[in-house]
Amino acid sequence: GRTLEVTHSTVMEDEFPEARTYNSEDPLGLAPTCEVPKTTLIVRNMPWMYSQAGLIDECELAGSFDFLHVPFSRYLGHNAGFAIINFLSAELAARFLGRWNKCRLKHQRVGRAISITPAQRQGRIANLQMIHEEAPVLPVVILGGHQADRETVVSMVMKAKLGCLLWSV
Repeated sequence: GRTLEVTHSTVMEDEFPEARTYNSEDPLGLAPTCEVPKTTLIVRNMPWMYSQAGLIDECELAGSFDFLHVPFSRYLGHNAGFAIINFLSAELAARFLGRWNKCRLKHQRVGRAISITPAQRQGRIANLQMIHEEAPVLPVVILGGHQADRETVVSMVMKAKLGCLLWSV
């Protein structure tokens, strides 16, 4: 299969299909269109030592998103080198992209700067559908301003896959 280049390693694209490159003539989603505004971004070239909590803290993301996932690769033994974040609005997503795209995180002394683009799958539900219920690291999901516990996230993943998830924030 094709491979994805990540910090310090290579991951099979089949292991994390959500990491595929966004296919568009306007990769940052900045051209005026009739499309739904982009709220879900993918952050590539993340250092392997970053956790979900570390990314939230360093980028001051609290209160701006309802879904954040830094997938763990069993193949690599650490994060897969990318994160998926669904922001509460297109404006918050654009602000994050403007602040962090092509920048280095605090613990990123070597390698490429992070690269941020709109994700192929937009929205919390679409991204919950891609999660495996037994994944070692489940996404951070915010409901009513509070982080959902593991049991709730697993339930949301299963319902999203069945197409019957109607959660309100």
